[in-house]
Amino acid sequence: MTKTVIVLAAGVGSRLRPLTDNIPKSLVEVGDTPLLIRFLKQVIKYAPDSKVVVVAGYLADQISTAASQICSDIKIVVNHDYSTTNNMESCRLGLEAVKYGDCVIVNADCIYDDDIVLNVIGSNESCIAIDSSQYIEENMKVSVKNGHVTEISKALADSENTHTSIDLYHFIKSDVDKLLNIMVGFNGRGDLNKWNEVAIDELVKSSLVKTIDCNGSRWMEVDDLNDLKKAEEIFNEI
Repeated sequence: MTKTVIVLAAGVGSRLRPLTDNIPKSLVEVGDTPLLIRFLKQVIKYAPDSKVVVVAGYLADQISTAASQICSDIKIVVNHDYSTTNNMESCRLGLEAVKYGDCVIVNADCIYDDDIVLNVIGSNESCIAIDSSQYIEENMKVSVKNGHVTEISKALADSENTHTSIDLYHFIKSDVDKLLNIMVGFNGRGDLNKWNEVAIDELVKSSLVKTIDCNGSRWMEVDDLNDLKKAEEIFNEI
């Protein structure tokens, strides 16, 4: 079955203001290319037959217009409650909007080297992309035992078995089914302000999820103006 790519781009990006006063966070530029557009081009390059779903929210019309200029087949799903929900709810909406197969799930505020996207989108196993070379306090971290992820959380302490997640995930269809079922449960309880990784943390308790180590390749999560400056320095040839 065709691979599905869910891009989560609903957030306001308040820590990037004033840049995000008038544009969505995912359309902030690094090297003259918006984050979202760079990633969508990578997907089209390395998985041209994939189904792409972008979940928008804040200034959704701008995201729809930008995505349509890349490929008319990109599906836009709008999380109208973006200001009061978190990215788990956006992911649920995206998954429910398409007949999915194996899935790549990514936050649209990240920038990656091509090889990272190629390796993750080309995987045939459930896996989480990590960078074993650094421990970043504010990022999601994974705990690994016997080659499999046992936990994902921001609160994990630094240890030899703890690695930084780079917010890029691949799950086989059977695990996506489980993940969506977990998300539907949170939605049914009205618990809508959760990170996507809360559901993934439940998933890894019942499924074998491996890691793909991207140590040596460039990546950056752009949350604030300092991150943006660093991303410009790291990807200065773009």
